[in-house]
Amino acid sequence: MRDALLVGRTGKLAGQTFPFGRRLSLGRAPTNDVPLPGALVSRHHVVIEEREEGLVLTDLGSRNGTRVNGEPVQVRVLRTGDRISIGEFVFDVIIKDTPGYPQSPAATLVEVRESELTIATELRVAAAAAGELSADAAANREGGALRLAYLVLVKATESFALERDLASLFGKILDYVFEVIPAHRGVIFTRDEEAGEFHPVAEKVKGISSANSIVVSRTLLKRAADEAKAILTVDAPHDARFRGSESISLHGIRSAMCVPMLHDGELQGILYLDTVGRVEKFDAQGLQLLAAISAPAAIAVKNTRYIAELDRRADQLRKSYYDTLKVVVDSLEVRDYYTIGHGRRVALFSRIIAEEMGWDEEKLKLVEMGGILHDLGKIGIEDAILRKAGALTEEEMEQMQFHPEIGARIVRDADFLKPILPYILYHQERFDGSGHPYHLKGEEIPVEGRLMAVADAFDAMTSDRPYRKAMDAEQAIRVVEEGSGQQFDPQVVQAFLEAWQAGGITKAMLSSAQEVKTVECPFCSSEIEVRPDSPDPYLIRCPTCHKRARL
Repeated sequence: MRDALLVGRTGKLAGQTFPFGRRLSLGRAPTNDVPLPGALVSRHHVVIEEREEGLVLTDLGSRNGTRVNGEPVQVRVLRTGDRISIGEFVFDVIIKDTPGYPQSPAATLVEVRESELTIATELRVAAAAAGELSADAAANREGGALRLAYLVLVKATESFALERDLASLFGKILDYVFEVIPAHRGVIFTRDEEAGEFHPVAEKVKGISSANSIVVSRTLLKRAADEAKAILTVDAPHDARFRGSESISLHGIRSAMCVPMLHDGELQGILYLDTVGRVEKFDAQGLQLLAAISAPAAIAVKNTRYIAELDRRADQLRKSYYDTLKVVVDSLEVRDYYTIGHGRRVALFSRIIAEEMGWDEEKLKLVEMGGILHDLGKIGIEDAILRKAGALTEEEMEQMQFHPEIGARIVRDADFLKPILPYILYHQERFDGSGHPYHLKGEEIPVEGRLMAVADAFDAMTSDRPYRKAMDAEQAIRVVEEGSGQQFDPQVVQAFLEAWQAGGITKAMLSSAQEVKTVECPFCSSEIEVRPDSPDPYLIRCPTCHKRARL
């Protein structure tokens, strides 16, 4: 397990540290490892977990997204120094030295007056990208080095087009640059357009020690970006831009190149290279080559961001549909005050059981969705039945037993919700075949339904009803254990008991008991308290967006 921390940078969390462990969840719900009570934060916003490739951040389909170093992300392997933005909350990532573990670029930006810049060569990036070579380059067109550079450029263009992960793409760009340009160090920067700040997103060092930070002039970056120019400075020890900078002198920088990656006039990033020590300096031909590589690199970065944005919007549409159904479920629960929060508790218990069974994160997300929506079909059941204080008649029970099928019909035409159909349709089946709606037996029942049956029954037993008080948790545990092999799948019961013994179920129950009964605002997803003593409990007013809605 890696030794890593999140460090809060804003608001009440500023200065607080949060160890990762193997899994860290962040969101508005108080059951998260790091609760974030903000209007722009979703209930379950993001999770960070240890995987084979490192510490991986996954956005859980949040309404307002997650950013790392200013870039919107869905999944990202975290590096030390990364800055995570979740709504109004900002965190820095600190990962203590681990062999082979990715570290974020450590480039340092320094301020230099523009009058101090000594520029050897400048050229318009568009010209270089279009293939305009200098006279020297044209004269050496048949040279082996230029042929190699051309082949690498073709290969790089093809390779860039296949990459869909932005962090991997930045690393690949530097790899190809280093194949044709004799640089010691390279950094790719992106610019946060709102703040105007440059952030290093990838770094490569070759042939020298990487112990020291790469020092780069912010002025140089800004000039390259604003003027769309590829810039070469040579003989850096005598370059006026380094005058009086002891740290830069210690680096022994000989020459540096800075090239913006532009696509349709839009800045996608900036390539920076330098050499140190007594080595041959960069020249104008190298600058042209770097500018030429920047063109397909910029297109690839733009495309990757565009695809990521399409994916984000598709996820947002799916989440909006899902949120709409959650509002429907909330409205159902408000019809009976005693069932408010039932879906969320079932989702929480189901996830804990599924984790005990070793399910992966993708399936765990479906478990939570299935738990929240498992009683969706009760929208088709009369209030008189749902709110009846006594036992149901045989006819009423038959009507109630239709709710799994009604719920399944509601979600079956939404492709992204089809994986949660088993949670909705089969959660009332019994292991011995006496359940409904299809009287399936044993493993004929999909495992999703068998899991949901245990979580659903446990929450029902431990919740108050108009006609009875809640069972003590220990008593409910015994009922579940006694129902193993009859009402419940023995394997699911065993996982449930192990989760109980480990304290996960108890923690979830305590957290849920401390929560005020709430529903989610259909406009901004904030939590709205529901009070049974309100003059009109069906009319809600959001404290965040101030809109009203009738459930």
